Amino acid sequence: MLKHTGLFLAYELRNTARNPVWPLFGLLQPVLYLLLFAPLLANTMPGVPDERTLAMFTPGVMVMIALFGSLWRCSWACGPACRVSP
Repeated sequence: MLKHTGLFLAYELRNTARNPVWPLFGLLQPVLYLLLFAPLLANTMPGVPDERTLAMFTPGVMVMIALFGSLWRCSWACGPACRVSP
């Protein structure tokens, strides 16, 4: 099991080294979402401080990025291999 994990990790790291823009985009995307959408949250909940609103928004953004990022990777990186029906 560890051998297969190591082989898969090496394969993915080689792919990442070929195109280093994607890891950079993956790190910047959550920051950009927070910078773009956090100001829109100022008046969404009256009486609640902005820090509390941001504390509720941030985990949701992280979950959204994780879920939709993995869906995108499965649909584009694997191609038909992810959609094979028995």
